[in-house]
Amino acid sequence: MLRHISIFMIMILIVFFSGCINTKTDNKYGVIIESFEPEFNPVYSGEPVTFYVRVRNTGDVEAEHVHIELLGLDEDWCTVTPGCDKDNNQKKPNEPECQRGGDGFSLRPASSVYGTPGESHVCTWDYVAPTTKKFSVTYPLTARVFYTYKTVTSQVITFASREELKKIESSGESLPSHVLSTTHGPVELIISTESPVRFWEDQVEFPLRITVINTGGGTACASDQDIQGTCKKTSGKTSMNRVRIVIKGDDNLQPIEDCEEFKSGKAVSLWEGKSATFICKMRATNLQKSGVVERSVVVTANYEYYIDGETSITVNPKD
Repeated sequence: MLRHISIFMIMILIVFFSGCINTKTDNKYGVIIESFEPEFNPVYSGEPVTFYVRVRNTGDVEAEHVHIELLGLDEDWCTVTPGCDKDNNQKKPNEPECQRGGDGFSLRPASSVYGTPGESHVCTWDYVAPTTKKFSVTYPLTARVFYTYKTVTSQVITFASREELKKIESSGESLPSHVLSTTHGPVELIISTESPVRFWEDQVEFPLRITVINTGGGTACASDQDIQGTCKKTSGKTSMNRVRIVIKGDDNLQPIEDCEEFKSGKAVSLWEGKSATFICKMRATNLQKSGVVERSVVVTANYEYYIDGETSITVNPKD
């Protein structure tokens, strides 16, 4: 009975102290907004107020160049708040590493070895509540979190000679299967091909199907050359809803023809910001005349990503 009461009290405390936040994303992996709230809510006209945003890395790789912007507070707030940019009605975070224009901060991923969660970080903004004379006013606001990330997927591809396949079929045996290895992030990579690939010479060409899916609910950005800052790019070809794909095989497995440019990296557009599927032609060389051969391919998606979280604050008249 005491144990049940303790659990119930813990749940109450969690609800009471949790930040009021409505995220526009349903992502499980990558950088998430754990809490987004003002220090007090409601506040009174002329009262100082601090906004807090806590983010955490729940993916499998390090998040880099993380910075956060606070959006939605209008000129009423900016006029009475010291240090607020009157041109865009925005104020920079108090912490230099949280501000746009620098290198940002990094968030380490969770460690299965040490059993530790992904790293978290808090950014804050100091404002002064505007004057409301007769009625309470509720202001919606948005925390937008930018970061650079990557998703890495590897696959072992099996090649079998015609003679070997005949032997396997007649014996009732099967070729070994290989589990796809992938990191978790807001963008998912899927590699698929017919396996085993049948060959009868010392080399063979075959199609590799690659699917990119934006599962994080945010926006991915990239160009052929750059990743950092591409979500804020204002000139040239758009970088929104794109990821930069790199395909690398071992010494005896390489992309060819149109897919050869993926060896150094090429941006791929996501249809409506959600997904893309393309086929790359690959060539495997130095194959044995008979038997089974394995080759490995690694596909990496590099991108900048941003997510939004929403909350609100109510300002009451002082009198």
